[in-house]
Amino acid sequence: RAHARLPLGTTLDVHPAHSAYRRATAADPRDAGAPLEHAPWLHPPARAEQSNRAMSGAGASASAADQDQSQRIAALASAGIAACKTGIARSPAKFGAYVRLAQLSLLRGQATNDRADVAQAVAAMEDAIDRYPEYPRNLVGLGNCQVELGTCASAEDAIASYRAALALDARRPAWETFRGFSETETSDIKMRIQAVEQFLLDNCPK
Repeated sequence: RAHARLPLGTTLDVHPAHSAYRRATAADPRDAGAPLEHAPWLHPPARAEQSNRAMSGAGASASAADQDQSQRIAALASAGIAACKTGIARSPAKFGAYVRLAQLSLLRGQATNDRADVAQAVAAMEDAIDRYPEYPRNLVGLGNCQVELGTCASAEDAIASYRAALALDARRPAWETFRGFSETETSDIKMRIQAVEQFLLDNCPK
């Protein structure tokens, strides 16, 4: 099993883990495990290289390099999305597959500036919530995707999702509090709400 990130510029088939996952997927068409485990392996790395170029003021060459990196990230995310969809087709009840699909769709949407991918991320998180409505972190993920849509309506939806996550977490039974939000997580969600409220004030006059 792979627990690493591919270096920038790596081709999808360079590591034997990829072919092993594909063989496992083909060996048992009814098992969602292999394609879903394969998906996070295809998750692209952080854009540290891009950030370093931006800070150094690399100019036009940085823009070309950033475009190339965005294409690589989009290709990796696309492969992960395909693996998720394969897993979902085989085992549609697993909510984690929809969460991973949302993460990868959002990542590809950010790399390509494609609103359709962000909308797919929102839909995937809604599917995850349908399958596991008692899990407040799914509501936070939905809120994050709604924020990325960047519209006034989606910003209001995001605030509702964040507030619903806090309310759901507060209703956990006493014996389950160890699985709840930490103080840091709660504070972060409240800060997200404030940031989105400020976005609405600045951009969405009523």
